[in-house]
Amino acid sequence: VAVLLKAAPRHHAHCLLQKLPDVERIAAKLQRKSASLGDIVQVVRFAQLLPSIISLLKSYDGKHAGMLQAQFIEPFEELGDHFGKLIQMAEEVRTSHCAA
Repeated sequence: VAVLLKAAPRHHAHCLLQKLPDVERIAAKLQRKSASLGDIVQVVRFAQLLPSIISLLKSYDGKHAGMLQAQFIEPFEELGDHFGKLIQMAEEVRTSHCAA
């Protein structure tokens, strides 16, 4: 049973990682001011996945939980706060585009 419980979060992590865009590549394009609309959509997709990533990391309760908290969870939560407005703007654009 313990193996099955550990397999589920591992599978969930695998699925999340497959959905993640190459954020470093997109960040470089944004810095060069050569990002496309598709790149911006990928950033929004990353921002939308971030809460799931944080939740998955928080579910770990092993001996490295403190390190995960300090090195990943807290920075990701701060990043999520910044991305909140981006997600809101994307939703507003999407709903206004669908209404038109």
